[in-house]
Amino acid sequence: MPPKTPLYNRSYAELDLAEEPVDERRLRASAGLWLDSSWSRSVRFAKDNPWLYSASIWFPAGFLLLLFKLVKFELITRPSSTVVETLSLLASLYEYALIPALLAFAAFLIGLSVQDRFGYKGHLLLPVGLAAFVVLSVIVRLVLMSPPAWISLDFFLVIQEDIALLAAAVCATALLIAFASGIARRVVLILASLSAVVALWIGGFDFGYFIRTGSVADGYMLKYALTHVVDLRHAVGSELGIGAWTLLVVPLLAAAIPILVANTDNHRRRVHRASYSWRMKRGLLLSGLTILSGFFFARLPVSDRAGMIRTALPAELLVEAVRSAVSVGEADAAPPAIHWPENGVALSRTDSTRTPNIVLIILESARAEMPAGVDPRDVRPYLAELATRSMDVQDASVVVPHTNKALVPILCGVYPELRQSESVNVTESCLPQLLRPLGYRSAFFTPALLDFENKGDLLASMGFDEVHGDGSFDESGFEKTNYFGFEDRIMLRPALEWMQRETKKGGPFLATLLTLTAHHDYRLPSTHKYITFSERSDLNRYLNAQWYQDRFVRDLIANMEESGEADNTVFVILGDHGEAFSEHGLQFHSAVTYQEVAHVPWLVYAPGLVEPNRVLGLRQHVDLVPTIADVLHADLPTNQLPGTSLLDDVDPRRELFMSAWIENQSMAYRVGDTKFNFHFGRRPMEVFDLENDPTEMHDVASRYPSDSLRAVERRLLAWRRGVNDRYRMKQ
Repeated sequence: MPPKTPLYNRSYAELDLAEEPVDERRLRASAGLWLDSSWSRSVRFAKDNPWLYSASIWFPAGFLLLLFKLVKFELITRPSSTVVETLSLLASLYEYALIPALLAFAAFLIGLSVQDRFGYKGHLLLPVGLAAFVVLSVIVRLVLMSPPAWISLDFFLVIQEDIALLAAAVCATALLIAFASGIARRVVLILASLSAVVALWIGGFDFGYFIRTGSVADGYMLKYALTHVVDLRHAVGSELGIGAWTLLVVPLLAAAIPILVANTDNHRRRVHRASYSWRMKRGLLLSGLTILSGFFFARLPVSDRAGMIRTALPAELLVEAVRSAVSVGEADAAPPAIHWPENGVALSRTDSTRTPNIVLIILESARAEMPAGVDPRDVRPYLAELATRSMDVQDASVVVPHTNKALVPILCGVYPELRQSESVNVTESCLPQLLRPLGYRSAFFTPALLDFENKGDLLASMGFDEVHGDGSFDESGFEKTNYFGFEDRIMLRPALEWMQRETKKGGPFLATLLTLTAHHDYRLPSTHKYITFSERSDLNRYLNAQWYQDRFVRDLIANMEESGEADNTVFVILGDHGEAFSEHGLQFHSAVTYQEVAHVPWLVYAPGLVEPNRVLGLRQHVDLVPTIADVLHADLPTNQLPGTSLLDDVDPRRELFMSAWIENQSMAYRVGDTKFNFHFGRRPMEVFDLENDPTEMHDVASRYPSDSLRAVERRLLAWRRGVNDRYRMKQ
């Protein structure tokens, strides 16, 4: 009786006609036998052809990582280039290559069907030849038409390090496969495949982050993303389109290529087995020389902006972790004098102290100047009119452009901890605590989630008597406008009712309201009819959100004026940070220190208490606490704080220090109208004359000697170190 065909080699028809019943367990067993057989063939193929198998692991990952860098290079070296234009270029490449690619695929299938005749190398000859023809024809056509920026020596210098690391990975993997045996070889294959997948995922994260923000991701950003998955799930989810999902799936598909390559050959004709003696030694030597030469030549100068993408994130994590942190060193300069209370600060009464109510309105993502072609009086008409009756700060800057970090200088008058963290470590007394001895009660209102970045704990540590966030309000009739919470109007009535109750009690109050609707992704309630401020979709939504925010401020103050509560109230309206819309190739705010993010609106409206005027000089968030003390005529040891009251003049040579929230991305230093933007070695320091170039379009760094620029760099890093040391001492 002839033996039965193994289950995993039998067709579906045979299974249907089999005398034995086919159950789920046996089907699972057949699948397991097929996978085991496929894996065994892959291991045998790797043993016989270590170099080819190693290349099949790393070349797909290397190709995609270089493609990511190509797109980034195109975007940063062509000021007029956009993501759409670059993707259109890639689409044109696809169009040129479509028919040859189909022919190559057909040739591959034909090769598989006649592989016994051609052997392994033979059936790959046709598709490889056609692929080479496609690449050559595309390059020739592009050169004859309009060569893109990446057909240049500059792009070659940018990708040298990637090529060196790719060659090193192929060599090292091949050597490990060749010298390992048994279980060790299987472990090497698994680890190499996983490493390629992880490298692609990290590269995809870096690419997606760059495309969406214009900033380069680094180890700090990756660590933050991995450790805050729950907090970021809604923000990331709002950006996950088909392209983002592709970046997640493609690495898994690429990981299957080595197994497919190994299983296309039936091993009846084995490729000549590699020698593991002198040939392998030469391979090892080649690997080492490749790494050394690649890194040596990778240090050749490239264009200013191209330098920011020279090191891909997978290579950065593998080789240097964070190159910028190593290359700039913080220990070689003494920190500038930082005014900081030695034993805390406290407000104390004087003979002329007064206690008006204080309403602090912090506007989410409110930039001072609107984008080109947009009239701010159209976007914020109420605030434009209110400015004529207020103290209007002309040049107000942030310390850190991130909401939770901005709350510290605004409410506490000191610099925040300059780390990408959610620390609730507030070193000094903040406004709620400072005002309490004067009889003030305090409350904080925001439609946002309080558990995101520990905002609720931070506000509690600042001493607020009550904190109301998402979940504290009646949601009836209100809509969620972004992933962090509801529209601003949800807190209007609760805040007004709280202020009325405090007024009836006879005591002064501090009410702080933080808006949310203008936060990314700038969606408004469905009842809002969008105004056309810009043809660009996201920018137009943002401008409409600013208009909505302006109406919220109008309604709040109008209600208080109608009830008479505004007569003895100081209204402070200021932005926590601005928002970037590719003015310098960057999006959002957390990694940006250019003026579109650093410069914010600031009004102090207090009829009968302060005179309307235009406040000149360099001002910053840390100036609010001294200003409140000055308006109240209360005594505050301001010589221990870094801020200056808006009612006082400031030194024309006042220094301002700023830092992006995302670590090692950007810092800024201002003296008068001169602003230095430091990028941690990702590209050269920029210098701008804000008096003649308020939008920072013309870099004048060439006017300054390199020693002067280096001195500014050291001063910024020393300031950061000094601030962070202060927080470490208080912990």
